[in-house]
Amino acid sequence: MATNLRPLREAQGLTQYRLAKMSGVPQSTIWRIEAGEQDPGGSIAVALSDALGCSLDAFFDRTPPREAS
Repeated sequence: MATNLRPLREAQGLTQYRLAKMSGVPQSTIWRIEAGEQDPGGSIAVALSDALGCSLDAFFDRTPPREAS
């Protein structure tokens, strides 16, 4: 599952190490997610998106469905 993790992190000038400290997610996990080797589970995605100050939709590069009119 693709994420916007690297661009979101880099846009804030954060290293993987700093994001790991802010989120409580191990740096090795952040590296594997950015490398496409691991999909973030729900609690990891929430921790990272909270630390980055973004929504889960932004984290996963997902456009929410539009409401029916």
